[in-house]
Amino acid sequence: MFDLAVNGGGLLTINYQKTGVLTAQRQVNAHWQDFIVAPDVILIPVDTQVTTVTANAAVIQVARGSVVSDSEGTRRATVLFPAGTGASIVLPNGTLQPIGTLNIRATEYTVGPSGPKTMPAELPPNSGYTYAVELSVDEAMANVAGREVVFTQPVPVYLENFLGFPVGEIAPLGYYDRDRAAWVPASNGRVIKITAVSGGLATVDTVGTRGLPPIVLDSAELQSLASLYSVGQELWRTQVTHFSTYDTNWGFDLPPGAVPPPNELDVVDNTEDDPCDVSGNSIIECQNQILGETIGIVGTPFGLQYQSERVPGRKVDNEREMIEEFARRLGTQMIHFLPRDNDVQRAEIKKKTVIEWNPECPQADEYRKLARAMDTNEMFVIPTPLAIPELESLLLDYGLVAA
Repeated sequence: MFDLAVNGGGLLTINYQKTGVLTAQRQVNAHWQDFIVAPDVILIPVDTQVTTVTANAAVIQVARGSVVSDSEGTRRATVLFPAGTGASIVLPNGTLQPIGTLNIRATEYTVGPSGPKTMPAELPPNSGYTYAVELSVDEAMANVAGREVVFTQPVPVYLENFLGFPVGEIAPLGYYDRDRAAWVPASNGRVIKITAVSGGLATVDTVGTRGLPPIVLDSAELQSLASLYSVGQELWRTQVTHFSTYDTNWGFDLPPGAVPPPNELDVVDNTEDDPCDVSGNSIIECQNQILGETIGIVGTPFGLQYQSERVPGRKVDNEREMIEEFARRLGTQMIHFLPRDNDVQRAEIKKKTVIEWNPECPQADEYRKLARAMDTNEMFVIPTPLAIPELESLLLDYGLVAA
C-alpha cells in the first residue's frame, strides 16, 4: 500500500512502472481535501517469443507472438513485414534513428479473467473490452507520443477471429499515447476469411455480406497467408505504421436475451399529479433542453413566465460550424445536426415521439436523416480528448468566451 499526496481538483494520471514488466496507467479524480483508492493493476512481462527481422529486406518477413488460449478462444498475433520496409526507433527527444535489425515481440494484455487489470489503461466509455496487444522491439529507447519504432510503409497485423465477428465487418483500431494518457484512433481494419489456396496463394473474402469495398492484397501477402493459415480461417487484418500499444475493439451491444422496454401505454400510471401542472414547479422540456417557470403575481390575474430558450445566448451563432470543428479536433465527426423545433414540445405534450405525432412534419424528417446517418456510418474511431487549452481556444474562436 502506498500513500501519495497530490494537488486535488482534477484528473490525476498514475503511472505503474517496474523493471521487466510493461507500464500501465490509470486515471482517478482527485478531490479537494479527500482521499481516493486507486484501482488494482497487474503488470505483465513481455512475451518470451521473439522474432528477429531485418529492415529493408528483399522479401516479406513474418514475426509471431506466443499462442494464447483462454475461455474466449485461441489466437496468435502475427506481423508481416513487406519487402523493403524500413524502420527507425524513436529517441527520447522525439527524433528518429534508422535501425537495421529488430527483435520483435507481441504481448497480449487481454488474457483470462485478470485481463482487465492488466490493460495498459482504461478504455473510453464507448469501447468494449476486446483485444489489446503490445507490439514492441527490444531495441526501443523511448515511447514518445505512443510510438517507439516507425516504419516506412504500413505493416499488416493478423489475429485469428476468436470472437466470431462477421466477415467483412470493420475492426476498429486505436493506440495508446502515454504522454497524453489517451487512446488515439488509427486506421480501421477488416475481418477476412481464407476461402481457398491455389498455386501457393490464398484466396480471401474481405467483404462477406457487409457490402464494403474489397481489400486488395499483393501476392507476397497472399503467399504468406497460405503458408501460415488453413482454408476456412477467419482473421482480423489491421495495418500499423508504428509499434505501440494497440487495441482492437468493438463498441458495446445488447446482451443475449435483451428485450425492448415495455410500451408506455401498457404501464399503469399511479401518480396523482403531473408535476408540470402543479403551480410553482419548474417545467423541464428534456429534448428541447428548456427550463420553464411560472410565478403568479399576488392580487392580480397575471403571472410571470420564464423560458430558458428566450435568454440571450440560447441561440449560439455558428453553432453547427462550432460542433463540426469540435468533432474534427476530436478526430471524429458530427453525424447529423438536429435543429431545435417546437414540434418536439408539441409531441411531448401528446406523450408521443415526433414521428408518431406528425410523421410529415420537417422535424420528423430530421430524425429519419439521423437514423440513416447512424445506419450507414462507417467511421468508427476512438475520439481523442481535447486538452483544456485546446478547448478554450475553440471557445475563443467562436466567441463563446471573451479573450
